[in-house]
Amino acid sequence: MAEKTRTFHEDLVLALGEIQNPKKSADNPYFKSKYATLEESLKNAKEILKKNNLSVLQLNKSYMRVDKEQSDLMFAGHVLVTQILHTSGEYIEDSGVPIVSKDKNDPQKMGSAITYARRYGLMSMLGMVGTDDDDGNYASRPVQTKAKVKANPSEESLEQKVAKALSIKDLNTIREEYQTKINSSSPAHQKMIEGIFDKRKERLDANN
Repeated sequence: MAEKTRTFHEDLVLALGEIQNPKKSADNPYFKSKYATLEESLKNAKEILKKNNLSVLQLNKSYMRVDKEQSDLMFAGHVLVTQILHTSGEYIEDSGVPIVSKDKNDPQKMGSAITYARRYGLMSMLGMVGTDDDDGNYASRPVQTKAKVKANPSEESLEQKVAKALSIKDLNTIREEYQTKINSSSPAHQKMIEGIFDKRKERLDANN
């Protein structure tokens, strides 16, 4: 008797039950934690998906918004959509992770934003956890956390050093000092750090 062909949902359930969390091999020096890279996440999932007649596809898509004044559609941005495909032709997809970059004309920053979106989209669709779940805690960190940093004046944070920069030259010196750590951090934290530098640069430019 021929083996019964499994349905898309049967294969998906089997794959999701077998996929484990990827190895957290990359270091985040700013929060003293580890995270799983996109490469590790894909390596962890692809073989299991293939064994169960599935594959993953990630697409950069634009989305539109309604302009109320002109009653027309306008370009609003890009999202990274993750699809899980089955040999039957069926698939599921998420609504997309926004691709956010402060400087859309900088290919390196855009590349980091796309990698970040791919990593989080993939892990979300496959139920994987690839971080120590610090991002949310950092974003909602109470004000008193800053007081702890100030309580030890012998160790200034990057943000404090940037805030004390009196010129663009000072700012560039600080960036060079931390460049290696910045390059080794996750795309999400790189964006956060770039935002700190950009904000200070804007203030210095405004004062000149």
